[in-house]
Amino acid sequence: MPELSLRWGIDGVEDALANVDNVVIVDVLRFSSAVVAATARGFIIEPSADKYRKKESGARLSPGYYENRVPGRVQIYSSNGAFLSIAAAEAENVFVGSLLNAKAVARRVDGLRHSASLIAAGEIDRERLPMMGDYETDMADGNRIFCMEDMLGAGAVARFSKMAKSSECVQAERLFRLFETKLGAALEQSATGRFNESRGNGGDTQLCSELNRYDVVPSVHIADGVVEISAARITGKR
Repeated sequence: MPELSLRWGIDGVEDALANVDNVVIVDVLRFSSAVVAATARGFIIEPSADKYRKKESGARLSPGYYENRVPGRVQIYSSNGAFLSIAAAEAENVFVGSLLNAKAVARRVDGLRHSASLIAAGEIDRERLPMMGDYETDMADGNRIFCMEDMLGAGAVARFSKMAKSSECVQAERLFRLFETKLGAALEQSATGRFNESRGNGGDTQLCSELNRYDVVPSVHIADGVVEISAARITGKR
């Protein structure tokens, strides 16, 4: 029987690929949320884990960045969500999920009638960042820290899915139900939420906490040798 599983970071991606699962990348603050908002407006995203792109693409991690802009192709840097999206791109189906589109993603994976892995991005230990030499290797090795917001994002998808669920998915769903009516506060109080606030990105945290704002399901694929993300909308109800 198809099962919905919850896995973490690059190890989770590798396990999902080995199991030939469908994959959902969940990086709520802020990569997944920005991708969902952007693709809902017709943007095509090229994910990048190149550290030298970080400064120039930082604003693009904001879901609000895309509201009044003409759709086009943009590159979004992220050492978590983008890195994992690129790593998972060879899977048959790879989607991007967040609180913003949890129900739509659940419908999509349910409709495929095959096991799916929710990949919670987690966080990189920021204290290690200045010591990184082989950047991509260290991203993979360091991407092991639990993130409250990604657990909630995965739990939201599990909440709306009709698939059988792993024990980890069941626990994530229980956590989501506990905070379902106070997601904004939960994200603000998370470690990443507090970090965003310290960097002047606190407004993004509230945008990222809006449940089921979009019915778009961003899909990760390879086009002409380049990983890109574009959207397919969900229509109808299950």
